Amino acid sequence: NIILFLGDGMGLTTLAAARSYIGGEEMKLSFEEFPFTGLSKTYSVDKIVPDSACTSTSYLCGVKANYGTIGVNAHVQRGDCQAMANASNHVFSLGKWAMDGGKAAGLVTTTRVTHASPAGVYAHTADREWENNALLVEGCGEQAEGLQDIAMQLIYGEVGSRLKVMLGGGKRNFYDPEFYDKGRRSDGRNLVEEFEGLDAGNTFVKTQKKLLKVNATETGRLLGLFSSGHMHYHVEQLADPDNNEPTLEEMTEKAIEVLQTEENGYFLFVEGGKIDISHHDTMARIALDETAELSKAVKRAREITNPEDTLIVVTSDHSHTFSVAGYQPRGTDIFGPAKSQAQDNKP
Repeated sequence: NIILFLGDGMGLTTLAAARSYIGGEEMKLSFEEFPFTGLSKTYSVDKIVPDSACTSTSYLCGVKANYGTIGVNAHVQRGDCQAMANASNHVFSLGKWAMDGGKAAGLVTTTRVTHASPAGVYAHTADREWENNALLVEGCGEQAEGLQDIAMQLIYGEVGSRLKVMLGGGKRNFYDPEFYDKGRRSDGRNLVEEFEGLDAGNTFVKTQKKLLKVNATETGRLLGLFSSGHMHYHVEQLADPDNNEPTLEEMTEKAIEVLQTEENGYFLFVEGGKIDISHHDTMARIALDETAELSKAVKRAREITNPEDTLIVVTSDHSHTFSVAGYQPRGTDIFGPAKSQAQDNKP
């Protein structure tokens, strides 16, 4: 088995600050106990700083690509509908390779399951934004004919239609508003209902309680969509007495339970996707908490798997403009102002 964990936007300074967040500079995140550590370069074909789309193509498919594209090679520029339609430009992921080899495959994310990182497991698109048909038509117009949006590729695509586990957010991309008031599709379709109708063993869950009750041995394929868009931050889940979303650790554990029923092994992709999103919004405390949540999920995965037959890799797709500065004494609150003053007399 192979489990690939991704901390989206989890750069080295995020890791350094997260150690202080979980208890002190000398602490280690669970994956810092691993026997091997390396560094990767994350530039893409056309940008110095990549995004989560072209990087997912890189680490999942082994091919560097253009910014904003997923599951296609560099012959496809972002937004090029015709190049996307040419199947010879498609590249394939570890998920497909595993299933072609008789193994199972699955994905877990705290973002939308159609978002850039998880989509790298199963999708081929010229634009990461084309998560539903309405956005695809908006981007391609008449050229959209014959193309599949990312949600459609998850349900009916060559790779997506074979995935055994799919857990995360993004419910809105699978429904026309006729079936779900927050639905974003414009084709009158209910892809969740269609998924359930494809096979009697297909199971759909939308709450934490339903997920935890899933019987792995009685489940064929498992689709869990726990929010309309991205799942809520862990700190928001804790603060909400009516929270019905599972944690990343809970989703990871259930995914492994279901995949372990496969005799020939599996490939699982797990993304702590909201490290990145909180950094984009300059919410450092939440970014570090999401990093700690990823660490918990990795720890749990190690506890319920055997290193003799399961390889666990933890990586990131890019860093963020985030720094730790100020020469504070050891043990200082990582969120506190430095005692020294800058030239403007501010800490």
